[in-house]
Amino acid sequence: MRSLAERSSNQVSLSLFAQTLPNAFPAVEVAPQTWHSYARAFVQWFEYAGIARFKGQSILVLPEGSAGMGRLFGARLPIRTKGVFPQEPPGPCIALLVKLVNGPLKISALDRYERDSLRQLLALGAVEPDSAEAFRLARPDLISDGKVLQAVLMELLRRVPGGSDALDLLIQNPAASPVDVGRIFHSAHSADWKPATTQSVGKHFRAWARHAGISTRVRRQPDADMMSATTRLDTLFDI
Repeated sequence: MRSLAERSSNQVSLSLFAQTLPNAFPAVEVAPQTWHSYARAFVQWFEYAGIARFKGQSILVLPEGSAGMGRLFGARLPIRTKGVFPQEPPGPCIALLVKLVNGPLKISALDRYERDSLRQLLALGAVEPDSAEAFRLARPDLISDGKVLQAVLMELLRRVPGGSDALDLLIQNPAASPVDVGRIFHSAHSADWKPATTQSVGKHFRAWARHAGISTRVRRQPDADMMSATTRLDTLFDI
């Protein structure tokens, strides 16, 4: 972890840390996504020891002698951050951000859907723990007058694994399909996803990108009249 941190301004993505673990444990053979779970478990130990802290989907290496946090025994994490952003549409997440402008919120005060949104905001790095049971805005400048500031959201989106490449694709090609966008995240996380998951992640990211000020458009379909005029039904198999 420290070696990675020295090469990346003291902040390491969870995805990159997970990718280094197979070389550290060559005798262990597990599915690629399992290394992501192991990486998260390691960082939770590092947090307890005062070595590192989670910051969204990144890991911030702390100065030597930093205080640890959390408890090992009898402790239950109240909420877990999903490994991939985005898995939720932006609307409910932004609504929760607006609520957080007024101050930290306790997890117990959130309904099931708001907790899903909270996980995504943690992965995005837009919120952070305020205590063991509450969360606050990590970027107070993200919301102004009840609206998302596009420049700040753009900055956060570029920091998530795959986010910068996906944004660049949409800037160059606003009609890039959800599958095209989803494949970037599929690769960034070395994920074992079904096609529907890849498409869903891409669809959600396109929506987040629009909130960051990027225009997207639906890929144009062939004109039905043109298709009928140029297509001949020569055999029974063409009907």
